[in-house]
Amino acid sequence: MEIAVQMGEIQVTRAPNILKAVGIGSCIVLTLYDSTNRIGGLAHILLPSIGYSTDMSYPSRFADYAVGALIDRMRSFGADVDSLDARIFGGANMFPDAVCPDSNLDIGKKNLNVVLNELKSAGIAVVAESVGGSTGRTVVFDTGEGSVSVRETPLVRMDY
Repeated sequence: MEIAVQMGEIQVTRAPNILKAVGIGSCIVLTLYDSTNRIGGLAHILLPSIGYSTDMSYPSRFADYAVGALIDRMRSFGADVDSLDARIFGGANMFPDAVCPDSNLDIGKKNLNVVLNELKSAGIAVVAESVGGSTGRTVVFDTGEGSVSVRETPLVRMDY
């Protein structure tokens, strides 16, 4: 079964299901996988920190919350947290002509930094990534095989 994971959502499933996130720009898609128990999880993270919003109705939108929440959900499914590996995707600068990559406004870069720091704190290794740049991505995570495929899509330019 294919499970769509929307912005701000976390999904965890057992093999052989597929988790899919479409339209990844500055968002980060984080996948965690326990290959022994064949349990996979995906978080579609929108912003770096809960401090970016006063609306707490979907805290999994925020990297500083979502990483720990995904780990906890994996654990509740029976995953061995010590054997998890991580893959990260996205974090693009979707407006490269308007936002310098070194700018404080590069949300993709901020998202990536927070996710990496949270994973490091949790002791989870990143085994693969496709991050940065200025392209959109679609991520398909096959929990049966433990594989992730990524399709990049160019930006659509609109000249006014």
